[in-house]
Amino acid sequence: MTTIADLKSYVEYRIVEEIELSQGSRSTVEDLIHEICDNAVPVMYSELAELITDSDFNDDIDDIECAGNNIFKIIQWGVYNQLTAHANEILDEKIEEWEESQEEDEDEEEEEE
Repeated sequence: MTTIADLKSYVEYRIVEEIELSQGSRSTVEDLIHEICDNAVPVMYSELAELITDSDFNDDIDDIECAGNNIFKIIQWGVYNQLTAHANEILDEKIEEWEESQEEDEDEEEEEE
């Protein structure tokens, strides 16, 4: 069973990976957040049905009109919103960690010289 926590873990993994690949470029990773989250949202109806039973599923969906009357589109919209909010929080946290590690590396290099 796929859970919201599983999806958030995947999103976090991809963001960390992209931060490393882009060498800490916030704008590059920000551009990819929606693609990462969109790819994480399940498309199989059975997986989506399982997600609404997950205690982490937030059924307080804004802009429900965007999803139309299809319950599975509404679930996808809700999952996508949760993942993008999580992704932005993780991005801030991981960029800060990456910048701190770069500063520490620079300090160590200066001490060696």
